Parts: sequence; structure tokens; C-alpha cells
Amino acid sequence: MAWIGQWIMVSLVIDGLDQVRIKVGGTPLRKGANDTPVLSAVSLLEGVTVEGDTAFHVVATHGDGHNFLRCAKLIYGKAKHLLLQPNGKGDTPLHCAVRAGNSQMVSQLIDLASQHDRSMDSSDDKTVKDLLRKENHSKETALHEAVRFGDIATVKKLLTYDSGLARFPQEGTSSLYLSIMLDKNVIARTLRDMSEENVLSYTGPNGQNALHAAVLRRKEMTDMLLKWNKSLSEQRDNDGSTPLHFAHFNQTMKDRYPFTSLRLQDNRGYTALHSAVEHGYLRIVCSLLGNKQVFLNLTDKNGQTPLDIARSKIPTGNFYGWVIYFISTLVFVFEKGTYKKRYIMHSSVPVQSMAAFGGIDFKRSIYPPKTSEDESKESQILSDSTQTLAIGAVLVATVTFGATFALPGGYRADDHINGGTPTLAGRYTFDAFIMATTLAFICSSIATLDLMYSGIPMVNLPVRRKHFAVSVFFLTSSTTSLVAAFALGVYMVLAPVDRNTGIAICVINPFVVLYRNKGRLQDLCVLAAPLYIRMGLWASFSLTKDILSGVLLECWPLIIIFGWAGYTTYCRHHR
Repeated sequence: MAWIGQWIMVSLVIDGLDQVRIKVGGTPLRKGANDTPVLSAVSLLEGVTVEGDTAFHVVATHGDGHNFLRCAKLIYGKAKHLLLQPNGKGDTPLHCAVRAGNSQMVSQLIDLASQHDRSMDSSDDKTVKDLLRKENHSKETALHEAVRFGDIATVKKLLTYDSGLARFPQEGTSSLYLSIMLDKNVIARTLRDMSEENVLSYTGPNGQNALHAAVLRRKEMTDMLLKWNKSLSEQRDNDGSTPLHFAHFNQTMKDRYPFTSLRLQDNRGYTALHSAVEHGYLRIVCSLLGNKQVFLNLTDKNGQTPLDIARSKIPTGNFYGWVIYFISTLVFVFEKGTYKKRYIMHSSVPVQSMAAFGGIDFKRSIYPPKTSEDESKESQILSDSTQTLAIGAVLVATVTFGATFALPGGYRADDHINGGTPTLAGRYTFDAFIMATTLAFICSSIATLDLMYSGIPMVNLPVRRKHFAVSVFFLTSSTTSLVAAFALGVYMVLAPVDRNTGIAICVINPFVVLYRNKGRLQDLCVLAAPLYIRMGLWASFSLTKDILSGVLLECWPLIIIFGWAGYTTYCRHHR
């Protein structure tokens, strides 16, 4: 029998003719005089829905009130085998009842199985265990459903009937692994505490165990599992990865656990540091760098060290390499007992440490021969990027040009001795304002000219890259100058009447420049601690120098702006 509907309500009534009447939402197969389908008990209960659900599945899913419990009992009385019969997904009625949260129905189904065992004089509760341990097509028991929905009451109920249930399935995803993945710590503890002799399955998909999942979650879970079973730390999954290799995915992990060697390598020869660098997780890289037990120079099966992998991630072959050149981090490489300076350009993981390169030819691997198709794509990227940046460059040039001839404070009247000149001329802030607008206009104009060259397809591609890089540098400098001009202009107007507000505006404005560089500043701050651990104060001094160099590169317009204002003020007072 098959029926389709948005809802299904089953009501069974046994009459003296041993027939079953069923009311369903949808289209019945056969109707009686009162539009109620009347079928024999056998033919009715053997039917299934299009999903493969029997009447037992329907009743178990849609409620656990008195009528539903009675229906379940009546169905079992007519067709006991349906209690263990799976639907199209392999789910038994017990799977459906647990998934729907029908706790009374769950108890009813288990009680029915217990009645069968008692009637068969079964001392080992075979039917109950068969029902509870029945796996669906996903290799999951009803216990998995209870864990998934966080129904700890049902978890306890199932384990009460079968204390060995958490051992199943013996291969695949265990209920413990699922509870760890779902961050359900209380359920995980319940599974172990209520299991016979605290024995349960730790298995997970792809040969993993529960510890592989725990290191992706919280430290408390990891510590808990290690107390239960220390051997989990040495087990490898089907790819040869231990739980330590999985730890690099957890970006919030701060400490490396002492439960296993930090130098283990998977079947690719990757250590945890290799994996963290490959995925660009800077915080995990820094956490590993901060532990002196981590070897930085172990090579994988291709002879690559973590630093080699970092270099292989450089987006060369396009103009990004030139942009990154201006913001690249100086890497101090420890080779053969001597420090050597090398530049590494990496957009997400500036690996700065005492690490060595492997022996492979990176000149060829990082700069592979380019095809005409590669150059065509790079040319298109340059053209598209040029159009976007050109809008900003022209906008800055237009604003600063207008600001130069619409000065704060206005101009002196024509009958004045210096008629037509700015009223605020001769002040320190005015000189700084004029220099700021001038630099903003010059830098944005240079950026516009370079963007024009970088966007012309007929120009040689390497030359276009250089022009684009120069345009980015001057465009950022023009932004810095524009921010300074705005702050100085507002301060000139407000200072005579509201000096405090003018100062507050000047203090707030630099946050625009800081926001533009927040990513690099955050990375350098994260990098400081592991560098100090590895290389001492010398590394701190070097990092400080790098930071100051970056600040100088970003803020050179401010030096000229306020330096010029100071010079003119000095000249006026010493004439």
C-alpha cells in the first residue's frame, strides 16, 4: 500500500471481523461506502509508503500519546516482525521515535521487544539488543539519533537497556565521536559512565578516532579523552594523520599538548607545521614556532620544509607579487649556524623564524614558465584592477584640487593690504594643511598616470606590473595626506572657538590609516612572542625595526607635512 500526503494520521480499530480500518491524509487505495478504506490486517500492515515506511514507522514518528502507543501495541500484535523492519533509509521504528523526540514511544517499542524476549524465554534480551543495535544505511543506531539531538534523557534510557550499546558500530562513526564533533561534553561523559566497564567505541570516519575530533573543539575534551585512552594520540587515520596533525585546524588552540611527539609526520611527510603553513593559519604557525620541541627544518617526501611551502604559496606570475613586495616581511633564516636575510612574500603566513629551505629548485617551482594563456589572464586582472583603483585616484585628486582653492577661513578683502590672500596664512596649521593637500594631489596624480600605463594592454606586462605597484604605493600615500588635510582643516576652523573638539578630531582621524593596515599589524603582534622564544631579544629588536620601517613607509607624507610647517614657522620667527 502507498499513500502520499502532507500529514498522516493513523487510527487503528480492531473489530469482530479481524479487520483494520485506517484513516489517512492523502489518497487511499480503496474506499468503502463511508470513504474509509477497509483492508485486511495482513495486507494493510505489509504495505509501505514511497519512503519505505511501514505503519509502525508512521506511528512511531507522529506522536507518543495514548492513541499512538495503543496503535503501536496493536501493530506489534498483528505483525511482530515490523518492529525490526527498516525503511528505505535503513531506519527502524525506534530510529524514527528517537529522532522525533517521542520518549514514551521509545519506551513502548523497547518494552514490546522485552515482551518478546520474555515470551521466548530469552535470558540475554536478544530482541532488545537487536532493536537497539540495529544500524541504518548510515551505520548509525538509535543512540546516534539521541546524541545528535542532544536528548540526554533518551541517551540514558537506551544505555540503561543496553550498557554495551556505545560500542556500536564497531567500524565507522561511533556515538562518542558524534558527541565530540557536536561539542556535547555532558553526553560524551554519560556514554562512558553508563557503558559496561567504561568500554565504548572511539572510532570515527576515515579511520579517525574521537581524539581527532576533540582537538578541533575544546581543550577540555582533549584532556578528557586522553585520560580515558592515551593510545588515541598515536593512532593514524586512513591518510596517515594523527590527532596532532588535525590540531592545526583549530585556530584558537594556544598550547601544544605533550601527549605525543611534535615531530610526527603523515604519509606525505607533513608535520603539523607543514599543514598549518599550507593552509595559511598564522596563529597555529606561531603556536608551533613558540615551542622549541618543534623542528622547523623537517622535510616532507618532496624535500620541502615548512618555509619551502610558505614560499610556494607566493602568488607569483601576477601583479600581486609586486604589491606584496612593498609589505613583505623580512625573514631571518637559520642555516648552518649563521643568520641570513631573505625576503619572503606571502599574503597570509609570513613565516619569520630560524627555519631553513629544502634542497629543491625553488626558482623554477615558484617562477614556472608562463603560457600565453597565463599572461592573458594576468593582463585582464591588471586591467580590471586598474579601472577600480583609477576611480579612487581621480576622486582624491578632484577633492584635493577643490580644497586648495576653497581654503578654510576664506580670503582677505580686496581693500586689505594683502587683498585676495588666505586669512589664516602664516599659521603653523595652515602651512601643514597646504602641504597636505599638495601632497595628496601630487600622489594621486602620479597614481593616476601609473594606472593609465598599467591598464594599457600594448605595454609590456612586466612594465605594467611595476606601474601598478607604484600606483598602489602613491595611492595609499595620497590617502594618508588627505586624512591629514581633513584633520588640519577642521582644526583651523574650530580651534578659535572649540579647541577640544578640534583636538579630538585630529586624534580620531589617524584610525583610518591604522584600519588600512590592521591585518599586518595583527600578524606582527602575533609573531612577536614566538620570535622572542626562538631567538631572544635580538629577534624583538629586528621585528621592531621592521615595524618602524613599515610605519615610515606608510607615514612619510606626515613627516613632510609637519616638517615643512615646522620649517616655515622657524623661518618666520628668525627673520
